[in-house]
Amino acid sequence: MERETWTTDEFGTSHEGAVGFVLDDGTGPGPVYFDSAAGSGGSSASQWYVHDRRHPGRPRAAVLRAVTATSPVAGVRLEKLFTDYALTAPWALVPMTKDLAKAREWLETWTDASWVEEVLIKGMATRYLPGFRGRTKIGRRDTTKAVIGAVTSTLARPQLLVLGRHEATGRLRAVGRTVPLRRDQARQVAEHLTAADPSHPWTGVRFAVSWESRDVLDAILVRPELVAEVSADRAVDRGRIFRHPLRFKRLRLDVVSEGVPRFGAGSVAG
Repeated sequence: MERETWTTDEFGTSHEGAVGFVLDDGTGPGPVYFDSAAGSGGSSASQWYVHDRRHPGRPRAAVLRAVTATSPVAGVRLEKLFTDYALTAPWALVPMTKDLAKAREWLETWTDASWVEEVLIKGMATRYLPGFRGRTKIGRRDTTKAVIGAVTSTLARPQLLVLGRHEATGRLRAVGRTVPLRRDQARQVAEHLTAADPSHPWTGVRFAVSWESRDVLDAILVRPELVAEVSADRAVDRGRIFRHPLRFKRLRLDVVSEGVPRFGAGSVAG
């Protein structure tokens, strides 16, 4: 079975391209042979549709890719393939560039969408290998504000800050926690902390140690009056809950809790 290929006016036959695929383990399997009659003979195929679950017993492809004689190329033909077959998750069509300015533009503008978090840097000839860190991720971080609702360790030497934002109704909702504070940061925060009274909106609430963890923080509730300025990446869940720990920057004694962005409203930054 002949493999369908394409060329471009820019590179001609020196960069002849075809649709390829990758399995879950990062490899591309060899040709599949089909017997057409008894005895010798038959045909073989290396095209992606052999591995899309329509042929029992064949390993299923995990990701489509465009391949050429010398380097990967994302082409119009691959985009058409996604359209023709209405491919959705787990299939993903990801753009690639060697232009540094273009990559910077993607990092600054595409990450405005909460589901786009970072730019991945890889070698032109490298492929994905499970469990091997052969690529570099660069994520965007924004400075934002949140209310300090609880701390860990002690009031005199807080270690982590549990942060929240108010809903439109005024209810304080937890949105994340910080990484461990440095000693000078802990002193700065401790000077202004006040233990909460029983009317604190988080009374009886338990906080997970990390995203999707069942371990619980030993948190001390404080009066939700202090505002912290923090650095956050773009990994957020519904309602703008931060998946990853935040980096404490400073206290914002010039900002009241009502001046913090509302829970679930607008951009992460603010």
